[in-house]
Amino acid sequence: MIFKNDLFVTEGTTYRLLEADVAQDQAWVIDINDKLAQPRCVVWSTISGLESQPQTNSLNEAHVSSAALRARDRAKNALWPLLTRVRELYDEGTRSRVLQQHAKAAGVSLPSLYKWLRMYWQGGQCESALLPAFSRCGRTEGSVTAGRGARPENGTETYQLKQADLDVFEAVLKMHYLDDERILLSQAYDFLLRNHYNFIDGNGQLYLRGPGSRPSLRQFRYYLKTHYALEDLLRRRKGDKEFEREHRPVLGTVSQDCQGVGDIFECDATIADVFLVAMDDVQSIVGKATIYLIVDRFSRLITGVYVGLENPSWVCAKQALLFISKDKQELCNEYGLEYDPADWPAHTVFPGKVLVDLGEWNTKAGEQFGNRLTTKVLYVPSKRGEWKPVVESDFKQVRTTLQDGTPGMDPPENAKRRQGKHYEKDACLNLHEFTRVILALVIKHNRTPVADYELSMADLREGFVPTPIAIWNRDIARRSGVLTRYTEEHVRQQLLPSGSASVTEHGIEFKGCLYTCDHALARGWFTQARKKRFSVEVRYDHRLVNNIYLVNPSGSGSLVLCQLSPRTEVHRGRSFAEVEAYQWLRKKLAPEVTQTRLQATADYHATVDPTNKQAKAALTGANVKKSRSARRADTKEARARDLSAERQVTAALVKPPPMDTPSAEVLDLAQFKANKPTVPATTSTQSHMGKQASLSIAERTKLARERLKDIA
Repeated sequence: MIFKNDLFVTEGTTYRLLEADVAQDQAWVIDINDKLAQPRCVVWSTISGLESQPQTNSLNEAHVSSAALRARDRAKNALWPLLTRVRELYDEGTRSRVLQQHAKAAGVSLPSLYKWLRMYWQGGQCESALLPAFSRCGRTEGSVTAGRGARPENGTETYQLKQADLDVFEAVLKMHYLDDERILLSQAYDFLLRNHYNFIDGNGQLYLRGPGSRPSLRQFRYYLKTHYALEDLLRRRKGDKEFEREHRPVLGTVSQDCQGVGDIFECDATIADVFLVAMDDVQSIVGKATIYLIVDRFSRLITGVYVGLENPSWVCAKQALLFISKDKQELCNEYGLEYDPADWPAHTVFPGKVLVDLGEWNTKAGEQFGNRLTTKVLYVPSKRGEWKPVVESDFKQVRTTLQDGTPGMDPPENAKRRQGKHYEKDACLNLHEFTRVILALVIKHNRTPVADYELSMADLREGFVPTPIAIWNRDIARRSGVLTRYTEEHVRQQLLPSGSASVTEHGIEFKGCLYTCDHALARGWFTQARKKRFSVEVRYDHRLVNNIYLVNPSGSGSLVLCQLSPRTEVHRGRSFAEVEAYQWLRKKLAPEVTQTRLQATADYHATVDPTNKQAKAALTGANVKKSRSARRADTKEARARDLSAERQVTAALVKPPPMDTPSAEVLDLAQFKANKPTVPATTSTQSHMGKQASLSIAERTKLARERLKDIA
């Protein structure tokens, strides 16, 4: 079924239904693609059952030029009186006469009336159908620019773009511009000319086409601007993450996602721009410290901080979390700061959610933190710093504050500057002093009003000053029922990673170290482990092996402190990584130790085996016919004889050297080696001992027995 102004197709031609007279079974239609089309009458019953075709949207007059609107109004004023005689216009016999009369009366040309009337019928019989298609004016076949454009000053013709040129533009942009932000549009244009608008002369030399026979840079830039939205262009060249961080529209506020104070804490780390010196030597520079901040999003209150030499990692995050529950009075006394409880309103309060980076928190320890405490961990995608805007802006404020007179301050842009200044020469703060500076900066930040903070009309009437401390104190009464407090010791225990240790007869073995505790001794674990070893759960700090916590296996959840056993006392003061390296070195040395042991055993047998063989041969040659018990019958007498002979050799005394021995002469070492003197044995005792040493054991035994007879 079709209705008035619907399009339909019959015999391959698209028509528009202008009007239908159902009673007379006739209708008037017009071909919408024929430039000289006129209405024709058809039988209504033959087309009424056809399906209508989709139509293009009408033009939006908000985007039409004023010249086009003036042309439309001129055509409408001339054409509108004729529409009362539309049936005469449908009839071919009366159409020409009616139009000639109206053209003379209205003062317009007859061709203009024919053109406007055809536009009206083909365009849907509405005012917008009379809008002129200026974008198509003057086009030649295949041209898309229609001769438009200012004439070049050098007198050359303006190059008329064709569809093939647009296809080349698109290919060059996709291949050489959109996916590489380093490429300039002028460089992409040069690539376009080198590869698509050139010719080779008779000598085989490549030349670019001249102006007027190739597209201009302005045409190339116009195509890019009209065919790619700015957002699409930036996403293609910069990437989605950089667009969202640097170029996205910012319509909301950071506080609108918060339910109040303590709802969301933002965490992040940065490297401080200040060179530090060693604690015990002001001349030795130890580099820059790491600053880790935890900030309440709603109030901008800094609740946790870490300053140290650890690289940005879970260790820094853990220390910053511990800071929330740390004794602030003891902390201020340690660093020589004045303690005021009002400066720390969020003491021991943990948030409902914490926004963190994937890096240091994307570990088993970070996952355990969320499981053991009531805080939910939310991970921020990489390179999306705008998801943590409060803590990121605080880092900027820290840097701005440190620039005001902090010695050793080295701005990051100094590294990119040619012949930059050496600010490290001014370094004089050690880690303890710099920590004091940062703590004082935190107190200053929490006392300073937040610029452009959103205030209600009631706040303005009351004269409310929006400092982070004041915002927290005002909103905490409403939020106290949903927040949780934790002591420092509880937080410390929950932040420690868990592991499985094995109970052995030597102690509780964990990562190459052995531990003991009163709990295990009282329950006889080590005695039991001699029969069968078993596993227990422990918690530890990977930075130091001195102690670990034993999780009470009774199910109470209490922790028992374990100490290093004497067997592994050598590892005291080391980290678990150092113990692992120690074990690795031992394992690496094991093959050499085994080889040395085997070689020593082989050398021993090479020396001893001939002696054993000779002794066995002597026993065989002696043709002993005594039984084993008979051979042992005279053991006592034989032992006494050999013992006496041994004493004659080992207990003999020699004459001591005279007391007036001249002092040793200092000789040149090289001369001594070249003329090494030989000292002959001169004393009778020495001669006797030398002779005795040359005798065999049997001969020396015989000689000793003869001397005993002489003494008797």
